[in-house]
Amino acid sequence: MGSEARTRLALAGLLAITLFGFYQVFGEGEYPGPAMLGMLLAAGLAIGARRVGLGTVLTLVVSAVGLVLYLCFVFETRFTLYGLPTPEAIRALVRSVDHAIGKSSVDYAPVPVRVGYVIMIVSGMWAAATVGEIATFRWKRPLLASVPSIAMFGAAMVLGTGQGAGALVVLFLAALLTFWGLESSHR
Repeated sequence: MGSEARTRLALAGLLAITLFGFYQVFGEGEYPGPAMLGMLLAAGLAIGARRVGLGTVLTLVVSAVGLVLYLCFVFETRFTLYGLPTPEAIRALVRSVDHAIGKSSVDYAPVPVRVGYVIMIVSGMWAAATVGEIATFRWKRPLLASVPSIAMFGAAMVLGTGQGAGALVVLFLAALLTFWGLESSHR
């Protein structure tokens, strides 16, 4: 296994621990599946765009389009036209997020898993995977690559129940330092 593959696995581990941190925020629910699949698709799009030779801006545009397609297909399939988003599907996504934001003032951990919350988690993890891939393998900036994960993990620790937070922080720091070390050896 080459250094690029090891670095990519370390980035995937960092993203997985970040997502795992949200178990403290949510009650029982099915948010990890769509988020994990979204992270894989986002990383795949970024890797493919890099291999094809697309620039950073075009990669971000392709990733944003992919995110909208994915969100509409997973969460608002009934409003899509043969899997393609329609204006009504996008409006339904926005309504779900608005509803979750409205309920956020009364929700506390463990939060009931609402569609709007899951859409936000999936979007955040998609962005973290895309930025991580671009910043690590194009820009050679591992600190910038880890900022979205650090921010999302920090939010999960602040909003969560606090049960097992110490062990989770140790796991996150181990994953973060492993990623930085493997990225450094890759460079």
